Amino acid sequence: MIRDASESHQLFGQTARQRRRRRLGMERPRPSSRPGLSQQLGAATIDMYVISGHLVNVEMPSRRRLNPEVRRQELMAALAVELAETDWHGITVPMVVRRGGASQGLFYRYFSDLDEAFIALVDERVVPRLAQAADRFRLDVDTPEAVEAMLAGWYEGLARLVVDEPALVKAALLAAPSGVGAAADYCRQLLEDLRAWGQVLLEDVNGTGPYRQVDAALVSHMVVGMAVRCASVGLGDTDPACWAREMARFEAFGLLRRDDREQEKP
Repeated sequence: MIRDASESHQLFGQTARQRRRRRLGMERPRPSSRPGLSQQLGAATIDMYVISGHLVNVEMPSRRRLNPEVRRQELMAALAVELAETDWHGITVPMVVRRGGASQGLFYRYFSDLDEAFIALVDERVVPRLAQAADRFRLDVDTPEAVEAMLAGWYEGLARLVVDEPALVKAALLAAPSGVGAAADYCRQLLEDLRAWGQVLLEDVNGTGPYRQVDAALVSHMVVGMAVRCASVGLGDTDPACWAREMARFEAFGLLRRDDREQEKP
């Protein structure tokens, strides 16, 4: 029995099955007009960012931005690590960027090629240390003790560089000069500069004071050769200062006059 017009209007639009279910109380409740849980949570989330009635722009967290010089240093550090595990001639740009967690595009933003990155690394970590050791190589001393102390200072500086940067020094003084390209040319020039520097110093004191008359070019080649050998084989467990003193005694034996060496004996 239809109780009022509104109920009649509702029933006319229903099928017989819907009407029967309605009479038996089996009709499913219509969706509530109240917002669901997800809608309520969404509204609450929005309310968190509303201040004084204005919606605040919230930026998504972005990738950490690094200073360009920091990224450049990270790539050079990755190259240094690769040198410790792989011969210089076997290293590629993909290996370096994989190690540094970067892309090849980022690598080429800072370096034109792998040779340029290697030269930058040698310029930063090797050349200043060699120059610092060379500053102690002063032949304008007039006693055998001072000569030996000076030579020990040079060799100790070289030894500590080899201990601190074994793979890089070996690549710079031994591996790279044997190849081709910009890095090879740079490292060969570095060795030639060392040789020429030693020759000039020897020629200035050759045959004067406590020094014998020696072949300055030959001795300078020997000094550079010893640096290359040190880089090649390393020092092992030998103390750098002890190795430097032994090398200084050997070098002084060839440089000093015989009578000056004899005066050192008790």
